[in-house]
Amino acid sequence: MVRRALVVAGVSLSVGAAAVCCASRGAFDANETSDAPATGDVAQARDAERVQDVSEPTDAPGASRITRVYVGQDDEQLVVFALDDATGALTELSRTAIPGSTSFVALDASGTRGAAVLEGDAQVVGLAITPGTGAARESGARRSSRGAGPTHVSIDAGGAHALVANYGAGSVASFPLGVDGALGDALDEEIPGANAHQILTTPSHRWALVPCLGADRVAVLAFDATSGALSGASAHDTAEGAGPRHLAITASGTHVYLANELDSSLEALSFDEASGTLESLGAVSTLPAGSASRNSVAEIALGPGERFVYVSNRGHDSIAVFAIGTDHRVQARGHALLEARRPRSFAIDPLGRYLLAGAQDDDVIVRFRIEDDGTLTRLGATPTTGSPTF
Repeated sequence: MVRRALVVAGVSLSVGAAAVCCASRGAFDANETSDAPATGDVAQARDAERVQDVSEPTDAPGASRITRVYVGQDDEQLVVFALDDATGALTELSRTAIPGSTSFVALDASGTRGAAVLEGDAQVVGLAITPGTGAARESGARRSSRGAGPTHVSIDAGGAHALVANYGAGSVASFPLGVDGALGDALDEEIPGANAHQILTTPSHRWALVPCLGADRVAVLAFDATSGALSGASAHDTAEGAGPRHLAITASGTHVYLANELDSSLEALSFDEASGTLESLGAVSTLPAGSASRNSVAEIALGPGERFVYVSNRGHDSIAVFAIGTDHRVQARGHALLEARRPRSFAIDPLGRYLLAGAQDDDVIVRFRIEDDGTLTRLGATPTTGSPTF
Protein backbone atom coordinates (compact mmCIF):
# COMPACT_ATOMS: atom_id res chain seq x y z
CA MET A 1 0.00 0.00 0.00
CA VAL A 2 1.36 3.40 -0.95
CA ARG A 3 1.46 5.94 1.91
CA ARG A 4 1.47 9.70 1.84
CA ALA A 5 3.05 12.07 4.27
CA LEU A 6 1.65 15.14 5.88
CA VAL A 7 3.61 17.69 7.89
CA VAL A 8 2.44 20.97 9.32
CA ALA A 9 4.55 23.94 10.18
CA GLY A 10 3.63 27.38 11.28
CA VAL A 11 5.98 28.17 13.70
CA SER A 12 6.07 24.65 12.63
CA LEU A 13 3.40 22.11 12.04
CA SER A 14 3.75 18.84 10.19
CA VAL A 15 0.98 16.55 9.13
CA GLY A 16 1.40 13.08 7.67
CA ALA A 17 -0.94 10.40 6.47
CA ALA A 18 0.17 7.71 8.79
CA ALA A 19 1.74 9.86 11.35
CA VAL A 20 2.13 13.39 12.50
CA CYS A 21 5.29 15.20 13.31
CA CYS A 22 5.78 18.62 14.82
CA ALA A 23 8.38 21.14 13.81
CA SER A 24 9.33 24.00 16.02
CA ARG A 25 9.24 27.77 15.59
CA GLY A 26 11.68 29.87 13.72
CA ALA A 27 11.27 28.49 10.22
CA PHE A 28 8.98 31.28 9.13
CA ASP A 29 8.65 35.01 9.36
CA ALA A 30 6.92 36.08 12.57
CA ASN A 31 4.92 38.82 10.85
CA GLU A 32 3.52 36.76 8.02
CA THR A 33 -0.22 36.51 7.40
CA SER A 34 -2.23 34.71 4.75
CA ASP A 35 -4.57 36.48 2.34
CA ALA A 36 -5.76 33.29 0.67
CA PRO A 37 -9.42 32.38 1.18
CA ALA A 38 -10.18 29.66 3.66
CA THR A 39 -10.61 26.18 2.27
CA GLY A 40 -14.17 24.87 2.41
CA ASP A 41 -15.16 22.00 4.63
CA VAL A 42 -16.11 18.57 3.43
CA ALA A 43 -19.16 17.18 5.21
CA GLN A 44 -17.89 13.61 5.13
CA ALA A 45 -14.17 13.39 5.86
CA ARG A 46 -12.29 10.20 5.42
CA ASP A 47 -8.50 10.19 5.08
CA ALA A 48 -5.68 12.38 6.42
CA GLU A 49 -3.01 10.47 8.00
CA ARG A 50 -0.57 12.33 9.99
CA VAL A 51 -0.48 15.91 11.13
CA GLN A 52 2.21 17.98 12.66
CA ASP A 53 1.65 21.50 13.86
CA VAL A 54 3.62 24.63 14.45
CA SER A 55 2.10 28.07 14.94
CA GLU A 56 3.51 31.44 14.07
CA PRO A 57 2.53 34.70 15.81
CA THR A 58 1.99 37.91 13.87
CA ASP A 59 2.31 41.55 14.87
CA ALA A 60 -0.15 42.98 12.36
CA PRO A 61 -3.38 44.35 13.91
CA GLY A 62 -6.18 41.81 13.62
CA ALA A 63 -3.89 39.28 11.93
CA SER A 64 -4.43 35.59 12.60
CA ARG A 65 -1.70 33.23 13.79
CA ILE A 66 -0.51 30.99 10.95
CA THR A 67 0.90 27.50 11.16
CA ARG A 68 2.28 25.76 8.12
CA VAL A 69 1.34 22.15 7.46
CA TYR A 70 3.42 19.94 5.16
CA VAL A 71 1.52 17.07 3.58
CA GLY A 72 3.19 14.26 1.67
CA GLN A 73 0.87 12.54 -0.81
CA ASP A 74 0.91 9.49 -3.07
CA ASP A 75 0.67 11.74 -6.13
CA GLU A 76 4.35 12.65 -5.49
CA GLN A 77 3.47 16.10 -4.17
CA LEU A 78 4.60 17.68 -0.90
CA VAL A 79 1.87 20.23 -0.20
CA VAL A 80 2.13 23.14 2.24
CA PHE A 81 -1.03 24.42 3.96
CA ALA A 82 -1.53 27.32 6.34
CA LEU A 83 -3.44 26.60 9.54
CA ASP A 84 -5.39 29.61 10.79
CA ASP A 85 -4.96 29.70 14.55
CA ALA A 86 -8.19 31.64 15.03
CA THR A 87 -10.49 29.35 13.04
CA GLY A 88 -8.65 26.08 12.42
CA ALA A 89 -9.12 26.46 8.65
CA LEU A 90 -6.51 25.08 6.23
CA THR A 91 -5.47 26.93 3.05
CA GLU A 92 -3.04 25.56 0.47
CA LEU A 93 0.08 27.71 0.05
CA SER A 94 2.40 25.76 -2.24
CA ARG A 95 3.36 22.31 -3.51
CA THR A 96 6.60 20.64 -4.56
CA ALA A 97 7.13 17.51 -6.63
CA ILE A 98 8.97 14.77 -4.68
CA PRO A 99 9.31 11.82 -7.09
CA GLY A 100 8.76 8.52 -5.30
CA SER A 101 6.12 9.78 -2.86
CA THR A 102 7.03 10.63 0.72
CA SER A 103 5.81 8.18 3.36
CA PHE A 104 6.91 10.26 6.36
CA VAL A 105 8.22 13.81 6.83
CA ALA A 106 10.02 15.42 9.78
CA LEU A 107 11.32 18.94 10.38
CA ASP A 108 14.04 20.09 12.76
CA ALA A 109 13.38 22.36 15.74
CA SER A 110 14.13 25.50 13.72
CA GLY A 111 11.73 24.53 10.93
CA THR A 112 14.39 25.30 8.32
CA ARG A 113 15.49 21.75 7.50
CA GLY A 114 14.03 18.29 7.48
CA ALA A 115 13.96 14.85 5.93
CA ALA A 116 11.50 12.51 4.25
CA VAL A 117 11.50 8.77 3.65
CA LEU A 118 10.41 7.21 0.37
CA GLU A 119 9.07 3.82 1.36
CA GLY A 120 8.78 2.23 -2.07
CA ASP A 121 12.30 3.30 -3.08
CA ALA A 122 13.98 2.52 0.28
CA GLN A 123 15.45 6.01 0.31
CA VAL A 124 15.69 9.04 2.58
CA VAL A 125 16.06 12.60 1.30
CA GLY A 126 17.02 15.86 2.98
CA LEU A 127 14.73 18.89 2.78
CA ALA A 128 15.39 22.62 2.87
CA ILE A 129 12.59 25.02 3.84
CA THR A 130 12.56 28.41 2.12
CA PRO A 131 12.52 31.29 4.64
CA GLY A 132 9.42 33.47 4.36
CA THR A 133 7.39 31.22 2.09
CA GLY A 134 7.89 27.89 3.87
CA ALA A 135 8.15 26.06 0.54
CA ALA A 136 10.05 22.76 0.73
CA ARG A 137 12.61 21.40 -1.74
CA GLU A 138 14.96 18.45 -1.90
CA SER A 139 18.49 19.23 -0.75
CA GLY A 140 21.50 17.15 -1.73
CA ALA A 141 21.60 13.56 -2.88
CA ARG A 142 19.09 10.92 -1.88
CA ARG A 143 20.48 8.22 0.38
CA SER A 144 19.68 4.56 0.85
CA SER A 145 17.60 4.15 4.00
CA ARG A 146 19.75 1.06 4.74
CA GLY A 147 16.79 -1.28 4.67
CA ALA A 148 13.49 -2.11 3.00
CA GLY A 149 10.29 -0.23 3.74
CA PRO A 150 11.33 2.94 5.59
CA THR A 151 8.22 4.05 7.50
CA HIS A 152 9.45 6.73 9.87
CA VAL A 153 12.05 9.49 10.12
CA SER A 154 12.80 11.87 12.98
CA ILE A 155 15.34 14.62 13.63
CA ASP A 156 17.27 14.50 16.90
CA ALA A 157 16.82 17.46 19.26
CA GLY A 158 20.24 18.86 18.38
CA GLY A 159 19.30 18.92 14.70
CA ALA A 160 22.48 17.09 13.71
CA HIS A 161 21.02 13.75 12.65
CA ALA A 162 18.08 12.19 10.83
CA LEU A 163 17.04 8.79 12.22
CA VAL A 164 15.16 6.29 10.04
CA ALA A 165 13.16 3.16 10.92
CA ASN A 166 12.90 0.50 8.21
CA TYR A 167 9.79 -1.63 8.71
CA GLY A 168 10.60 -4.30 6.15
CA ALA A 169 14.18 -4.81 7.28
CA GLY A 170 13.59 -4.36 11.01
CA SER A 171 16.51 -1.94 11.02
CA VAL A 172 17.25 1.66 11.99
CA ALA A 173 19.94 4.02 10.75
CA SER A 174 21.35 7.47 11.52
CA PHE A 175 22.41 10.08 8.96
CA PRO A 176 24.20 13.44 9.32
CA LEU A 177 21.94 16.42 8.52
CA GLY A 178 23.77 19.42 7.07
CA VAL A 179 22.95 23.09 7.66
CA ASP A 180 21.56 23.17 4.11
CA GLY A 181 19.25 20.23 4.78
CA ALA A 182 21.38 17.76 2.80
CA LEU A 183 21.99 14.28 4.20
CA GLY A 184 25.31 12.48 4.27
CA ASP A 185 25.89 8.74 4.06
CA ALA A 186 24.63 6.59 6.92
CA LEU A 187 26.70 6.88 10.09
CA ASP A 188 25.45 3.76 11.83
CA GLU A 189 22.72 1.14 11.69
CA GLU A 190 21.22 -1.44 14.02
CA ILE A 191 18.64 -4.24 13.79
CA PRO A 192 16.54 -3.82 16.95
CA GLY A 193 13.70 -6.18 15.99
CA ALA A 194 11.19 -7.26 13.36
CA ASN A 195 9.11 -4.49 11.76
CA ALA A 196 10.78 -1.45 13.36
CA HIS A 197 8.03 1.13 12.99
CA GLN A 198 9.39 4.33 14.55
CA ILE A 199 12.52 5.82 16.10
CA LEU A 200 12.52 8.73 18.56
CA THR A 201 15.30 10.10 20.76
CA THR A 202 14.65 10.98 24.40
CA PRO A 203 14.87 14.59 25.63
CA SER A 204 18.29 13.87 27.13
CA HIS A 205 19.58 12.82 23.66
CA ARG A 206 21.12 9.72 25.28
CA TRP A 207 18.63 7.11 24.09
CA ALA A 208 16.58 6.17 21.03
CA LEU A 209 13.33 4.20 21.43
CA VAL A 210 12.15 1.86 18.65
CA PRO A 211 8.75 0.09 18.70
CA CYS A 212 9.17 -3.22 16.84
CA LEU A 213 5.70 -4.35 15.80
CA GLY A 214 6.66 -7.84 14.66
CA ALA A 215 8.73 -8.59 17.76
CA ASP A 216 6.28 -7.29 20.39
CA ARG A 217 9.02 -5.21 21.95
CA VAL A 218 10.26 -1.65 22.34
CA ALA A 219 14.02 -1.58 21.84
CA VAL A 220 16.07 0.98 23.76
CA LEU A 221 19.25 1.99 21.93
CA ALA A 222 22.10 4.05 23.33
CA PHE A 223 22.50 7.12 21.09
CA ASP A 224 25.65 9.23 20.74
CA ALA A 225 24.43 12.71 19.78
CA THR A 226 27.91 13.66 18.60
CA SER A 227 28.78 10.74 16.35
CA GLY A 228 25.29 9.43 15.57
CA ALA A 229 26.28 5.97 16.80
CA LEU A 230 23.54 3.55 17.92
CA SER A 231 23.95 0.46 20.09
CA GLY A 232 21.56 -1.96 21.79
CA ALA A 233 20.92 -1.34 25.48
CA SER A 234 17.67 -2.94 26.67
CA ALA A 235 14.16 -3.88 25.56
CA HIS A 236 10.63 -3.86 26.94
CA ASP A 237 8.44 -6.79 25.95
CA THR A 238 4.78 -5.97 25.36
CA ALA A 239 1.89 -8.41 25.61
CA GLU A 240 2.08 -11.14 23.00
CA GLY A 241 0.44 -10.00 19.76
CA ALA A 242 0.19 -6.36 20.88
CA GLY A 243 2.14 -5.05 17.89
CA PRO A 244 3.80 -1.85 19.23
CA ARG A 245 3.67 0.82 16.54
CA HIS A 246 4.27 4.38 17.78
CA LEU A 247 5.08 6.04 21.09
CA ALA A 248 5.11 9.48 22.68
CA ILE A 249 7.69 10.61 25.24
CA THR A 250 6.99 13.20 27.94
CA ALA A 251 9.06 16.41 28.01
CA SER A 252 10.79 15.21 31.17
CA GLY A 253 11.67 11.91 29.52
CA THR A 254 10.46 9.98 32.57
CA HIS A 255 7.34 8.45 30.98
CA VAL A 256 6.37 6.93 27.65
CA TYR A 257 2.95 6.16 26.15
CA LEU A 258 2.84 3.33 23.63
CA ALA A 259 0.21 2.69 20.93
CA ASN A 260 -0.13 -1.02 20.13
CA GLU A 261 -1.49 -1.55 16.64
CA LEU A 262 -2.62 -5.17 16.66
CA ASP A 263 -4.49 -5.48 19.97
CA SER A 264 -5.79 -1.88 20.00
CA SER A 265 -4.24 -0.95 23.33
CA LEU A 266 -2.46 1.97 24.97
CA GLU A 267 0.31 1.18 27.44
CA ALA A 268 1.78 3.62 29.97
CA LEU A 269 5.43 3.11 30.93
CA SER A 270 8.03 4.70 33.17
CA PHE A 271 11.54 5.27 31.80
CA ASP A 272 14.70 5.15 33.88
CA GLU A 273 17.09 7.65 32.32
CA ALA A 274 20.13 6.30 34.15
CA SER A 275 19.76 2.68 33.04
CA GLY A 276 17.75 3.17 29.84
CA THR A 277 15.01 0.76 30.90
CA LEU A 278 11.22 0.81 30.53
CA GLU A 279 8.70 -0.52 33.05
CA SER A 280 4.99 -1.00 32.37
CA LEU A 281 2.38 0.86 34.41
CA GLY A 282 -0.50 -0.95 32.74
CA ALA A 283 -2.42 -1.06 29.45
CA VAL A 284 -6.00 -0.18 28.46
CA SER A 285 -8.11 -0.68 25.34
CA THR A 286 -8.40 2.15 22.82
CA LEU A 287 -11.93 1.04 21.88
CA PRO A 288 -15.25 1.70 23.64
CA ALA A 289 -16.49 -1.09 25.90
CA GLY A 290 -18.32 -3.74 23.88
CA SER A 291 -17.06 -2.47 20.51
CA ALA A 292 -17.10 -5.09 17.77
CA SER A 293 -15.14 -2.97 15.27
CA ARG A 294 -12.35 -4.61 13.34
CA ASN A 295 -9.65 -2.19 14.32
CA SER A 296 -5.96 -1.34 14.31
CA VAL A 297 -4.26 1.50 16.15
CA ALA A 298 -2.04 3.98 14.31
CA GLU A 299 -0.87 7.31 15.80
CA ILE A 300 -0.37 8.68 19.30
CA ALA A 301 0.34 12.18 20.66
CA LEU A 302 0.39 13.97 24.00
CA GLY A 303 -2.02 16.87 24.41
CA PRO A 304 -1.44 20.34 25.86
CA GLY A 305 0.25 20.30 29.23
CA GLU A 306 0.61 16.51 28.92
CA ARG A 307 -2.74 16.15 30.73
CA PHE A 308 -4.19 14.00 27.95
CA VAL A 309 -2.99 11.49 25.38
CA TYR A 310 -4.69 10.80 22.06
CA VAL A 311 -4.65 7.63 19.93
CA SER A 312 -6.15 7.02 16.46
CA ASN A 313 -8.31 3.96 15.73
CA ARG A 314 -8.51 2.67 12.15
CA GLY A 315 -11.71 0.66 11.73
CA HIS A 316 -13.58 2.35 14.55
CA ASP A 317 -12.34 5.52 12.76
CA SER A 318 -11.97 7.63 15.85
CA ILE A 319 -9.54 9.48 18.06
CA ALA A 320 -9.53 7.97 21.55
CA VAL A 321 -9.04 10.45 24.39
CA PHE A 322 -7.32 9.49 27.67
CA ALA A 323 -6.64 11.54 30.79
CA ILE A 324 -3.22 11.15 32.42
CA GLY A 325 -3.36 10.85 36.19
CA THR A 326 -0.87 12.06 38.77
CA ASP A 327 0.45 8.48 38.85
CA HIS A 328 1.00 8.72 35.04
CA ARG A 329 -1.54 6.00 34.35
CA VAL A 330 -4.34 6.66 31.87
CA GLN A 331 -8.12 6.65 32.03
CA ALA A 332 -10.47 6.67 29.03
CA ARG A 333 -12.35 9.94 28.44
CA GLY A 334 -14.25 9.09 25.25
CA HIS A 335 -13.91 8.98 21.48
CA ALA A 336 -14.23 11.56 18.70
CA LEU A 337 -15.53 10.12 15.41
CA LEU A 338 -13.83 11.31 12.22
CA GLU A 339 -16.76 10.65 9.87
CA ALA A 340 -13.94 9.55 7.57
CA ARG A 341 -12.00 6.34 7.09
CA ARG A 342 -8.67 5.16 8.50
CA PRO A 343 -7.01 7.94 10.50
CA ARG A 344 -3.47 6.77 9.99
CA SER A 345 -1.81 9.83 11.42
CA PHE A 346 -2.55 13.05 13.23
CA ALA A 347 -0.75 15.96 14.86
CA ILE A 348 -1.44 18.63 17.46
CA ASP A 349 -0.50 22.27 16.91
CA PRO A 350 2.11 23.84 19.24
CA LEU A 351 -0.49 25.88 21.10
CA GLY A 352 -2.53 22.76 21.78
CA ARG A 353 -5.68 24.16 20.19
CA TYR A 354 -6.19 21.88 17.19
CA LEU A 355 -5.74 18.24 16.27
CA LEU A 356 -5.43 17.45 12.54
CA ALA A 357 -6.03 13.87 11.43
CA GLY A 358 -5.34 12.36 8.03
CA ALA A 359 -8.04 10.01 6.81
CA GLN A 360 -6.10 7.61 4.59
CA ASP A 361 -9.00 6.12 2.63
CA ASP A 362 -10.83 9.38 1.93
CA ASP A 363 -8.07 11.88 1.08
CA VAL A 364 -9.07 14.47 3.66
CA ILE A 365 -7.62 16.12 6.74
CA VAL A 366 -10.17 16.16 9.55
CA ARG A 367 -9.84 19.15 11.87
CA PHE A 368 -10.73 19.09 15.58
CA ARG A 369 -10.65 21.78 18.25
CA ILE A 370 -9.18 20.60 21.56
CA GLU A 371 -11.41 21.70 24.43
CA ASP A 372 -10.20 22.60 27.94
CA ASP A 373 -11.35 19.21 29.26
CA GLY A 374 -9.36 17.39 26.55
CA THR A 375 -12.37 16.38 24.47
CA LEU A 376 -12.42 17.03 20.72
CA THR A 377 -14.94 19.04 18.70
CA ARG A 378 -15.02 18.24 14.98
CA LEU A 379 -14.70 21.40 12.88
CA GLY A 380 -14.79 19.88 9.40
CA ALA A 381 -12.55 18.26 6.80
CA THR A 382 -10.21 19.65 4.16
CA PRO A 383 -9.74 17.63 0.95
CA THR A 384 -6.29 16.72 -0.35
CA THR A 385 -5.33 15.88 -3.95
CA GLY A 386 -3.70 12.61 -2.94
CA SER A 387 -3.84 10.24 -0.04
CA PRO A 388 -1.90 11.87 2.83
CA THR A 389 0.63 9.83 4.84
CA PHE A 390 3.08 10.29 7.67
